[in-house]
Amino acid sequence: MRTSSKIVDNKLKEGRLMTLAHLEIMFSEELSKKSKPEVLLHAIEAATSWKTWHVLGQEQNCSIKLASQVMELTLTKLLE
Repeated sequence: MRTSSKIVDNKLKEGRLMTLAHLEIMFSEELSKKSKPEVLLHAIEAATSWKTWHVLGQEQNCSIKLASQVMELTLTKLLE
């Protein structure tokens, strides 16, 4: 996401990098078993992003329960 503010853009980038670092720690065991861990890491980031939650809730009109089930299924399949 780009804005008209370099400061905001930098903060968004910092936040994304922090999220990636947290995901890398949380899923380190699963990532270590993959031949291309960076691909799985970015897939996990995409699957758990705010944008994904937004699409499920606002655009697909999923309830919180259904959106949670979709997220669980998505992560389970990614980690297989």
